[in-house]
Amino acid sequence: MAEKRIGQFVYRCEPLMGREPWALLLDVKKVLAPMGGILGASSADGLMDATRLMAGELFNALGAVDDQAVLDLMERLVGMCKVDGAPCVWGVKPQNMSDTFEVVLFVLKVNFESFFSEGPVAKYLKAVAA
Repeated sequence: MAEKRIGQFVYRCEPLMGREPWALLLDVKKVLAPMGGILGASSADGLMDATRLMAGELFNALGAVDDQAVLDLMERLVGMCKVDGAPCVWGVKPQNMSDTFEVVLFVLKVNFESFFSEGPVAKYLKAVAA
């Protein structure tokens, strides 16, 4: 189980197995696909690169997504974490926007980092680039 201190709490997240990570990946794709190029402005650790991303671009990208779908996905991702053995509830743990964003990124990293950086996708991209 992965863990990370965010704010005043230590969040723990168990990676999904079997069919579940694929279902989550497809849901993430559906929600975030309209944001397109803005995702390319993310740095390796998942934080927005402020030098490559202007506030106007962020709001244009957010305007292209289904608000409720984004909120539902974020709530689902937060709920995949535990603090002190209890499932997280958005608004309780985490409470503020910054901590919520970090928890969401943490869950995505736990579930998809190795797939994209070391797994089949990375191997395919290396093979295509060669």
